[in-house]
Amino acid sequence: MSDPSPAASADTTLEQYKLYLKDLQKVGDRHERTRKYYLSLITALFTVLSLGQSGAVFKLADGTVWLVAAFGALLCALWAAHMVSYHALYGAKFALLKQLEEKLSCQLFKMEKEKLGASRPGYFSMTGIDALVAMIFIGLFLALPFLDLASK
Repeated sequence: MSDPSPAASADTTLEQYKLYLKDLQKVGDRHERTRKYYLSLITALFTVLSLGQSGAVFKLADGTVWLVAAFGALLCALWAAHMVSYHALYGAKFALLKQLEEKLSCQLFKMEKEKLGASRPGYFSMTGIDALVAMIFIGLFLALPFLDLASK
Protein backbone atom coordinates (compact mmCIF):
# COMPACT_ATOMS: atom_id res chain seq x y z
CA MET A 1 0.00 0.00 0.00
CA SER A 2 1.47 3.35 -0.99
CA ASP A 3 1.38 6.57 0.97
CA PRO A 4 -1.09 9.15 -0.30
CA SER A 5 0.38 11.89 -2.42
CA PRO A 6 1.08 15.24 -0.72
CA ALA A 7 -1.68 16.85 -2.83
CA ALA A 8 -4.20 14.21 -1.71
CA SER A 9 -3.13 14.67 1.90
CA ALA A 10 -3.50 18.46 1.62
CA ASP A 11 -6.94 18.03 0.05
CA THR A 12 -7.99 15.71 2.88
CA THR A 13 -6.70 18.16 5.47
CA LEU A 14 -8.53 21.03 3.78
CA GLU A 15 -11.79 19.05 3.74
CA GLN A 16 -11.38 18.16 7.42
CA TYR A 17 -10.69 21.83 8.13
CA LYS A 18 -13.85 22.92 6.30
CA LEU A 19 -15.96 20.33 8.13
CA TYR A 20 -14.55 21.39 11.47
CA LEU A 21 -15.25 25.06 10.68
CA LYS A 22 -18.88 24.14 9.98
CA ASP A 23 -19.00 22.31 13.30
CA LEU A 24 -17.56 25.39 15.02
CA GLN A 25 -20.28 27.49 13.41
CA LYS A 26 -22.93 25.11 14.77
CA VAL A 27 -21.42 25.44 18.25
CA GLY A 28 -21.56 29.22 17.83
CA ASP A 29 -25.22 28.99 16.84
CA ARG A 30 -25.97 26.85 19.92
CA HIS A 31 -24.05 29.34 22.05
CA GLU A 32 -26.23 32.18 20.75
CA ARG A 33 -29.44 30.20 21.33
CA THR A 34 -28.28 29.36 24.86
CA ARG A 35 -27.61 33.03 25.59
CA LYS A 36 -31.04 34.00 24.30
CA TYR A 37 -32.69 31.23 26.35
CA TYR A 38 -31.15 32.41 29.62
CA LEU A 39 -31.85 36.06 28.87
CA SER A 40 -35.49 35.21 28.07
CA LEU A 41 -35.93 33.39 31.38
CA ILE A 42 -34.28 36.21 33.32
CA THR A 43 -36.40 38.81 31.55
CA ALA A 44 -39.53 36.81 32.40
CA LEU A 45 -38.53 36.67 36.08
CA PHE A 46 -37.93 40.43 36.25
CA THR A 47 -41.22 41.05 34.42
CA VAL A 48 -43.17 38.91 36.90
CA LEU A 49 -41.52 40.70 39.80
CA SER A 50 -42.16 44.16 38.41
CA LEU A 51 -45.80 43.43 37.59
CA GLY A 52 -46.35 41.89 41.01
CA GLN A 53 -44.51 44.61 42.92
CA SER A 54 -46.51 47.39 41.35
CA GLY A 55 -49.74 45.56 42.17
CA ALA A 56 -51.08 46.61 38.79
CA VAL A 57 -51.68 43.09 37.53
CA PHE A 58 -51.45 40.87 40.61
CA LYS A 59 -50.09 40.89 44.15
CA LEU A 60 -47.10 38.79 45.05
CA ALA A 61 -47.49 36.44 48.00
CA ASP A 62 -45.16 36.93 50.96
CA GLY A 63 -41.78 35.37 50.31
CA THR A 64 -42.21 35.32 46.54
CA VAL A 65 -39.44 37.86 46.00
CA TRP A 66 -37.05 35.68 48.01
CA LEU A 67 -38.02 32.59 46.02
CA VAL A 68 -37.73 34.33 42.64
CA ALA A 69 -34.41 35.89 43.69
CA ALA A 70 -33.00 32.50 44.70
CA PHE A 71 -34.23 30.89 41.49
CA GLY A 72 -32.89 33.80 39.41
CA ALA A 73 -29.47 33.66 41.09
CA LEU A 74 -29.31 29.88 40.52
CA LEU A 75 -30.34 30.34 36.90
CA CYS A 76 -27.62 32.96 36.40
CA ALA A 77 -25.03 30.69 38.04
CA LEU A 78 -26.02 27.96 35.58
CA TRP A 79 -25.72 30.47 32.73
CA ALA A 80 -22.23 31.48 33.88
CA ALA A 81 -21.19 27.82 34.17
CA HIS A 82 -22.61 27.16 30.72
CA MET A 83 -20.55 30.03 29.29
CA VAL A 84 -17.38 28.74 30.96
CA SER A 85 -18.09 25.36 29.32
CA TYR A 86 -18.53 27.02 25.94
CA HIS A 87 -15.25 28.85 26.47
CA ALA A 88 -13.46 25.53 27.06
CA LEU A 89 -15.17 23.97 24.04
CA TYR A 90 -14.18 26.89 21.81
CA GLY A 91 -10.62 26.67 23.10
CA ALA A 92 -10.38 22.98 22.23
CA LYS A 93 -11.93 23.48 18.79
CA PHE A 94 -9.64 26.40 17.93
CA ALA A 95 -6.60 24.40 19.10
CA LEU A 96 -7.56 21.57 16.74
CA LEU A 97 -8.19 23.99 13.89
CA LYS A 98 -4.77 25.52 14.46
CA GLN A 99 -3.20 22.06 14.29
CA LEU A 100 -4.94 21.44 10.98
CA GLU A 101 -3.85 24.87 9.73
CA GLU A 102 -0.21 23.94 10.28
CA LYS A 103 -0.63 21.51 7.38
CA LEU A 104 -2.19 24.17 5.12
CA SER A 105 -0.57 26.98 3.19
CA CYS A 106 -2.60 29.73 4.88
CA GLN A 107 -2.91 29.90 8.67
CA LEU A 108 -5.70 32.40 9.26
CA PHE A 109 -6.33 31.68 12.94
CA LYS A 110 -2.63 32.04 13.71
CA MET A 111 -2.56 35.35 11.82
CA GLU A 112 -5.70 36.54 13.59
CA LYS A 113 -4.24 35.68 16.99
CA GLU A 114 -1.07 37.61 16.13
CA LYS A 115 -3.16 40.65 15.13
CA LEU A 116 -5.23 40.42 18.30
CA GLY A 117 -2.09 39.95 20.36
CA ALA A 118 -0.95 43.41 19.33
CA SER A 119 -4.20 44.94 20.59
CA ARG A 120 -5.14 42.41 23.29
CA PRO A 121 -6.14 45.04 25.91
CA GLY A 122 -9.17 45.96 23.79
CA TYR A 123 -10.27 42.38 23.12
CA PHE A 124 -12.59 40.41 25.41
CA SER A 125 -13.83 36.90 24.76
CA MET A 126 -17.55 36.65 24.08
CA THR A 127 -17.97 33.82 26.57
CA GLY A 128 -16.12 35.86 29.19
CA ILE A 129 -18.49 38.77 28.67
CA ASP A 130 -21.47 36.40 28.86
CA ALA A 131 -20.21 34.99 32.16
CA LEU A 132 -19.67 38.52 33.51
CA VAL A 133 -23.22 39.54 32.54
CA ALA A 134 -24.55 36.44 34.31
CA MET A 135 -22.57 37.39 37.44
CA ILE A 136 -24.00 40.92 37.33
CA PHE A 137 -27.50 39.46 37.16
CA ILE A 138 -26.68 37.23 40.14
CA GLY A 139 -25.86 40.40 42.07
CA LEU A 140 -29.15 41.99 41.02
CA PHE A 141 -31.16 38.93 42.01
CA LEU A 142 -29.40 38.72 45.38
CA ALA A 143 -30.11 42.41 46.01
CA LEU A 144 -33.83 42.10 45.22
CA PRO A 145 -35.03 40.69 48.59
CA PHE A 146 -33.14 43.39 50.48
CA LEU A 147 -34.53 46.11 48.24
CA ASP A 148 -37.97 44.62 48.82
CA LEU A 149 -37.45 44.73 52.61
CA ALA A 150 -36.17 48.29 52.45
CA SER A 151 -39.25 49.42 50.51
CA LYS A 152 -41.69 48.15 53.17
